[in-house]
Amino acid sequence: MESSIHQASLEYEGELEGTSGADQLTGSSGDDTLLGFEGDDTLSGGEGNDQLFGDNGNNVLAGGRGDDLLIGGDDADVYLFGLGDGQDVIQDNALAQVNDSKAHDELRFGEGISPVDLEILRVGDDLIFQHVNGEDSVTIEKWFVNERYWVERVTFADGTAWGVNDLAARVIVATGSERLETLTGWIGKDHLVGLGGNDILKGMAGDDLLEGGAGNDTLLGGQGDDQLEGGDGDDLLDGGAGDDILIGGRGNDTLMGGEGHDVYRIEPGAGHAVLVFSAEGEGNIQVIELGQGLSPEHICVEHRGDDLVLTHNPYQMQSYGDSDALVSVRDWFSNPAVRTEQIRFADGTVWTVEDLAGRVIEGRGWGQEQGDSLTGWEGRDHLQGGAGNDILNGDNGDDGYIFRLGDGQDRIQDSQGNDTLRLEDIAADKLWFQRSDKDLRISVQGGADFITVSNWFAGAANQIETLVAGDGKRLLSSQVQALVDAMAAFNPPASGATSGQPGEQGELATLVSSSWK
Repeated sequence: MESSIHQASLEYEGELEGTSGADQLTGSSGDDTLLGFEGDDTLSGGEGNDQLFGDNGNNVLAGGRGDDLLIGGDDADVYLFGLGDGQDVIQDNALAQVNDSKAHDELRFGEGISPVDLEILRVGDDLIFQHVNGEDSVTIEKWFVNERYWVERVTFADGTAWGVNDLAARVIVATGSERLETLTGWIGKDHLVGLGGNDILKGMAGDDLLEGGAGNDTLLGGQGDDQLEGGDGDDLLDGGAGDDILIGGRGNDTLMGGEGHDVYRIEPGAGHAVLVFSAEGEGNIQVIELGQGLSPEHICVEHRGDDLVLTHNPYQMQSYGDSDALVSVRDWFSNPAVRTEQIRFADGTVWTVEDLAGRVIEGRGWGQEQGDSLTGWEGRDHLQGGAGNDILNGDNGDDGYIFRLGDGQDRIQDSQGNDTLRLEDIAADKLWFQRSDKDLRISVQGGADFITVSNWFAGAANQIETLVAGDGKRLLSSQVQALVDAMAAFNPPASGATSGQPGEQGELATLVSSSWK
């Protein structure tokens, strides 16, 4: 009785075709092309760089030695790969438009290859099984494009079997190049590395590790508990849903945790990080971790606009610019839902929201060269309007207001607390005090600058407890009324005048001298 299996072999380099039945085709030692056509075929390439086309049917494709191309059909195909077989490429279901839902393909590793010998990589849209010997690999093309290209089962000679979920759970490393690239993860624990260039890394589902490398990168964690590391450059990190760890690295970065309990790690010298917390979801916990070298005694907490700003200043306890800014928490003061629950230091110190509110906030809010409105918080704020006619509102707490020559005509709306007004480059005998309805006006003689303290005469809560002149002399709020009464008998010197100052007016000069200490 004639066998139903058609057997053929090549003794020369070339093309071998099967029939509509079950064929067994074996190539030569050269570069061969084997075409199975219909039926359940077994194609063995032998040595050389071969191309095997399974077509329809449940086929077995073995490339053998050499770098082979194995092309399956729309049925259940088995791909064989042994140690030393080279670098094979699988194009599963490449000849079909749709995948048979009942057809599960299999990649079968032979003797000498165990699960621990393989690293699973994602490069572009391809899934690669890389052997530790650095010579053998299997690439399944377009794996990440569509599930029709999946090989659903991976087996080993020791009996180990992996399904799609097992593959997803393994670490998948995708490494970019020095060019601008977009790397996209899968449903498992992805490891995406951008290297150079302005890259876009998308973790998607799973607990992912994304490393931007050099360049201005965008890292999108997606779902899962992800770790995002921006590296060098001005990066955007968005953790997405899940409990994420965000590390901006060097450069001026924007870190967005998204929903979940997120940790933001800041290291010295890393640059200025802007944190944007999500107000969505309930019970989100946001933690800022400050690394070694950022000690509590050298961190200033400032109120700038609606933002909370942490600055590092190891030499003085007040900062006067953006150069030492470590972290800005966007909308901290305008939206309680986005406030950090904790700031943790490397030495174990922990600051809570209450600690921040009650601490000496050795920072300041300051305006630009225009009319600004600056509002403090519950702590010890330092507000300076700068040039322009500004409104400074310290709110509760022990606040400090700063005014310099050329700062214009500012208005202070003070509340409770032990507050201080510093007139930093203005001597005590150059200041003129007068009442305007319920307000106190403090003018700079010889110029157009003045400060109005709203409702000073309406109650002690609206008064500033201590005034400090540029020459270091101090005036208490309890002594202001005497100066106002005495100066009311005189006309304040006109703008630009150099005479008629209190120092030249007898009893008034004596009162000024005795009041300021």
